[in-house]
Amino acid sequence: MFKAMIKDILSKTLYIYAMSKRLIFAVLFMGQLSLSGQVLGLLKYSGGGDWYANPTALENLSEFYNVATGAKTSVAPSELTLQEVLPSGVSFLHATGHGR
Repeated sequence: MFKAMIKDILSKTLYIYAMSKRLIFAVLFMGQLSLSGQVLGLLKYSGGGDWYANPTALENLSEFYNVATGAKTSVAPSELTLQEVLPSGVSFLHATGHGR
């Protein structure tokens, strides 16, 4: 009986410890996002579709968001293909146009 109680207490303690680590990570991650600002990117794809339409849309969105929220956003310096999205650090990907 004593071993079962110890085992139960240890498993609950380990569960709380694991959940605490996840919570701390989530809070730090969210704080890092707000400190570093968000990066807006434009998705470039092949096959037509007018992905290049309205070249000032992201700049206007970034400016509006910065004024409305007081947060920091910036626009990625160039268009991104799907292969470039993850390593680029872009937080928001703008995809526009039409399919064939």
